[in-house]
Amino acid sequence: MKPLKACLFGAFLIVAAGGFFIYIQDRRWQTAYDAGRGALRESQYGVAEKMFTESLAAASWFGATGMRQARSLAGVGYLSIALAKDAEAVPLFRQALDITEKRLGPNQLEVAEYLSGLATAYGRQANDAEAEPLLRRALTIREQALGPDHPDVARSLVNLAWINDNEGRYAEAEHLACQALAIHEKTQETDPGLTALPLESLAWFLIRQDRYLEAEPLVKRAAAALENRTGEARLHLASCLGSLGIIDRAQGRCASAVENFKRALTLREGIQKPDDPKVAGSRSNLATALAGQGRTSEAKALLEAALASFEGKFGPDYAGLAQPLVRLALLRSSQGDDAQAESLLKRALAIREKQWRPEHPEIASSLIELSRFYVKHGRYAEAEPLARRSLVILEMADLPAGVSRTLDVLSRIDAQRGANDEAEASFRRALALRDEHPSGDDRETAELLEHYAAFLRKRGRNAEAQTMESRAKAIRARSDCASPAGADDRPPDERNCGGTDSLLRSLVGRRQRLNRVVRGGPETVVRKMDWAPRLSFVKPPCPGW
Repeated sequence: MKPLKACLFGAFLIVAAGGFFIYIQDRRWQTAYDAGRGALRESQYGVAEKMFTESLAAASWFGATGMRQARSLAGVGYLSIALAKDAEAVPLFRQALDITEKRLGPNQLEVAEYLSGLATAYGRQANDAEAEPLLRRALTIREQALGPDHPDVARSLVNLAWINDNEGRYAEAEHLACQALAIHEKTQETDPGLTALPLESLAWFLIRQDRYLEAEPLVKRAAAALENRTGEARLHLASCLGSLGIIDRAQGRCASAVENFKRALTLREGIQKPDDPKVAGSRSNLATALAGQGRTSEAKALLEAALASFEGKFGPDYAGLAQPLVRLALLRSSQGDDAQAESLLKRALAIREKQWRPEHPEIASSLIELSRFYVKHGRYAEAEPLARRSLVILEMADLPAGVSRTLDVLSRIDAQRGANDEAEASFRRALALRDEHPSGDDRETAELLEHYAAFLRKRGRNAEAQTMESRAKAIRARSDCASPAGADDRPPDERNCGGTDSLLRSLVGRRQRLNRVVRGGPETVVRKMDWAPRLSFVKPPCPGW
């Protein structure tokens, strides 16, 4: 009997020791995993990497196909996204997703989380064809499990909106962001930081459509919600500040633009690595505002640093190179280096054509920049087909400000070849579009008025020209931007006509943020003041507000 008792007691001790060991390993895993997630939220990437590595080691004691392993892999995936290692994140999320579907089934909320993570990794590489179905599946899972008005459903809607933005479907992106914002408003979300994400996203989609006046109150409200937050919320505050800088620059507030862009860059440099694409994007944005103040040497250095960063990390065909290439081209042209400017503009167009479908608005943006360059140098035959192709794309995309910009170029081409009736019709339509769809981009409105005035003066219609010049002068007077010498994009025969002020064209690039491809982020992060629009004629972007 005694030997049996001894055996049973020994077996008990072994089982107890095994259970205690399992408990210790589980505690080790949970502690490391939770610490990794917390460090990631606070943007402490070195700590996060150490903790997730430790959690993977602890998870290995439970097998390679357990949920601890899946969760740790997903944690490393989100860390990889935060470090702009998007290609490395894809297999991590795929493995986590495979384990989770086998363990829990295909319709669980954790599956939706990893579907979204995998889609984010694809979306940041501009692989939207892979990302979109994943996000739609995640949305379906969340709607079925949580109902249509849950904040997690709003997160899925915002993620889908960014894919539409990537693809140039800005109206669809706006609609989805409005839906997400309505969910937060309907549920009376007590944490304003959660509402900041759809606010900042919606503001960006409006900026992409040149609707700066509508975007400004939204992004200010979002920024206010994030101002006193820590961790990764600081990166989303940087995004808000970047958007505010773009709005400032469009409305001729260069000093404010420089301040916002500088602060955004400082926030990013304090958290992200120097070669992170969003750090490079912030440098490129700041360069546009400095160029607008005539600080061309500083602007050139920032643009060249941004380009070197992009090329060094992603290679010569990276889509994000196009915007700083265009900006550097405008700067080179203003300094008389037209051969280099043309080469840069052509390269930007080639990158966008390789990256996007033929009717993408980004391609139209490059087409019109190259067309404007040719018009400036009297190369009208080369300019016209580019401008006409741009017009088709922008009319299909229903982007009135872009259509107006293109009509401005086509008017001058028509005038040069003697088609004055067609030229005037295009000038009038371009002005009508700006009046009907006030965007807040004062720079381009002033340019259009000046070009139309030059056209009228050459035809002896001085009184009408004076009206246009007065309007343009009033707009310029509101701006604190000092256009650098050489920035006038009119050919010589259009300049200084009959007393027209020789107002110079601003060098700042288009309204888009460089991280077009990189729009998403780990879903665990939230993003961005007073809602009321500043001007009475501005309609709220979301129906029913």
